[in-house]
Order: sequence, then C-alpha cells, then structure tokens
Amino acid sequence: MYNWRVIKSRIEDIIKDANKREQRVTYAYLSSALGIPISTLHDNVDLPDIVSEFTPTFESKIVNDVVEVKEESEFPRTPEELAARAGIDLAQYNVKSFESQAREVYVKNEVKDLSFDKGRISGSVVSSGGMTIQTVWSSRITLEPLEVRPRVLTLSPVIVESKEYSPQSAPRDDKPTDRVTMILPDIHFGFGKQGSFHDWDILNAVLDEVSQIKPEQIVLLGDVLDLSEFSDKFIREPEEIRSTQWAINECAQFLEALTRTAPSAEVTWLEGNHELRLTLQIRKHLMALAGLYTVSGTEAVSIPFMLGLDRLGIEYVSGYPSNFVKVNDIRVIHGDVIGAKPGATGAKILEKYNQSVVFGHIHRREYLEDTIWSDMLDGYKPIFAYNPGCLCRVDGSVPGSSALNGWTQGIGLIVTEDGVDFIRDMPYNSKVKRFLK
Repeated sequence: MYNWRVIKSRIEDIIKDANKREQRVTYAYLSSALGIPISTLHDNVDLPDIVSEFTPTFESKIVNDVVEVKEESEFPRTPEELAARAGIDLAQYNVKSFESQAREVYVKNEVKDLSFDKGRISGSVVSSGGMTIQTVWSSRITLEPLEVRPRVLTLSPVIVESKEYSPQSAPRDDKPTDRVTMILPDIHFGFGKQGSFHDWDILNAVLDEVSQIKPEQIVLLGDVLDLSEFSDKFIREPEEIRSTQWAINECAQFLEALTRTAPSAEVTWLEGNHELRLTLQIRKHLMALAGLYTVSGTEAVSIPFMLGLDRLGIEYVSGYPSNFVKVNDIRVIHGDVIGAKPGATGAKILEKYNQSVVFGHIHRREYLEDTIWSDMLDGYKPIFAYNPGCLCRVDGSVPGSSALNGWTQGIGLIVTEDGVDFIRDMPYNSKVKRFLK
C-alpha cells in the first residue's frame, strides 16, 4: 500500500525541482522518480491540477530577433514583462512593435498514458467525452538592435604567377598578311561533378596558335567564366559549391599566359550571359554592393577587379546583351538568340542586325551568307553570320548540355587583306589535339 499524502508531498517537491531545471513533468517522469507504475499514478494522482499550481504553462522562443510567448494562465501584457520572461535585455534593443491577444481553443477531455521505447509507442488514451474550452494568450514583440555594425568587405584581385609559355609547334610561314583578329568563344571556366567545364588541352592549343599567328587583336567572345554558383537556372551539384575561386584562379592563369604570349595584341573581353550572373545576383540580393567602387575607379565586386584586368591590359566590355566590338564593318557580339536547328541561329542574327556578325553563345560552328542592298555602295553587298564554336568541354560535363547536343570546338580568325575582311574557320580536332587549317 502507498501513503498517498506523503507521495503527493514528494511530487510537489519533484515539480518544484523540475521547474528550476526547466524539465517538463509527465506521468512517465514521476513514475521513474518515484518508482511507482504509471497506471497506479493515473488512478490516484491528478497530475494536471498539481502541476498547474507550480508550473506556468507557457513556451517562449526567439526567431530572427522576434520573441514569442504563448500561455494559458498569466501572460505578459507589456514589452518589459515579455522581455523579462524571455531573458531579453531591452536596453540593447529598440521595440518596433508589441501585441498581446487571446483566443479560445477546444481541448478534448482525455487522459493519455503513453510511452516511447525502442521506436514503439505503447500505452493508452482514455477519453471521458466532451470538449473543454480554454483561453490561450499570445504575446509578440519585434526588436531591432540599437547598435548595427557595418560588414567589412575586403576584396583583392587574384594574382597568378605563371611560367612563360613555350610554343609546342615549329614556326609556320602561313601567317595571314595585314591584320588578324582572333576570336576565342565560350571557355566556361568552372567546376562541377565531372571536373572542370573548361578544357586545358584546347586552351594550350589556343596559346600555341597565338604564338604562331601573332594576332593584332584578340576578342574573348563572352562566357569566359561559367559562374554556376550564381545561377538559379540549374540545380547545383555539391561539387559546384565554393568553386568560383578555383575558376577565377584557372582563368587568371590562362589570361596571364595569353597576354605574355601576345604582348602587343589588343585583348577585349565581351561580357556574356554567364558573366552577367554575378551582376544579377548582386542586384537581386545585395543592391548595396552594386554601386561600390575602389579608389582607383574599378567596380568593387566585379570580374575586372577580381581578375586584375587593368594590370593585364585587357578591356572588359559590359552591358550584355547590347555590348559589342567592331572589327571594321563586322559586329562582334556574344549573342542572345538560339535557333532550334543548325544554321537557324545565324539566320536570326542576319535578320536582326542586317550586317556581318561574329557571335558565340550556342557552342556550335555556323556560317551563313546573305546579300543585301547597300545605299552607301549603291549596289549589293554580301554579309555573313559566323560562330566559331566553343572552347569548353563538349562531353556533357557543362550544366545544361549533353554529349549529343552537337557542340563543336574551334576558334575563328577575321583576316583583313587589302581592306577586305574574310573569315578563316579553325575547328579543333581533339583526337590529334590541334586546330585544322
């Protein structure tokens, strides 16, 4: 037999001690503390009545500087009472708003005797029928810190010390005369599940061609950086997270070798849709950074600053998709249209610009000609749309591509002889790792 008067006194002491440790008191908790079966406690002790004498039934939480308290008995009616209940020092905050309201809820009249052990729930729920109406109060306060510390942003360009590039091929005597502009399309420096998006085999071959041809002008046709971390278009692989710095380092190494191999060439980088990803993410989520410039006048969070393009003497032409470079009468762009079939993109380009255009973006070689009337010449003149392909991997490793999408690797030359421009297409043969003339 149990002495329930003594047991209830012990229960009161247990509840007081549990309150100090913020321990929830249940029949299972008392059963363990007293060594009395749960069913016996149910039959002889009305736990809710005992607990209510000592334990205010409320809960508090802090989420994003918002303190919220819900309770059934006493409740805070002022910001000071609520802050004290949640352990918040109001001297460090400004109270933006405070509200306190009540609502009625319906509660089933039932007694639960449940326990959880080794993944199984056992016990019983005894219902006495009917419902009980309870008043539940909710108090809410919104705070903002009085002291706001500005975030310190430190940026510095990536400086890569690369070795002098040594040509892999013997000098040739077939260098075009007059002026040559080399077009380097869509490199996509980046990393993903299958390794790098860029292809160092073809990039080394590009450097070899630069050393042989010695172009007077080099145009990076856009999408030099992939910036997959800044895109919401595709689901990012875990390997792409925090890969941007590695891509910048690889890109800097190539640019360093390119400018050393062609020290007298005029090098221009056209912003493509992939470079634009960085600008768009800043405008969407960090507009305060969009107008920050270094003391030298370079935009702080930008590709030219991170890659030190001023130091390398590379001109960066932003403003995609309206940006372009003129090579005599030829408009050189990254491009923002894609045709469904081979040759369809070139047709759209000619219809849009009505002049000769060299473009990238689609990663496929295309060449399409047309003839238009020229008032200046008082006669007909031929125009063309030309895409040299890409310099990234074409085996499906780049996001959004597959090994069967028809991408082709290559570079292009705009050759000016005796005032006349023409295209030399140089596709890349990956089996022999060289460009075809």
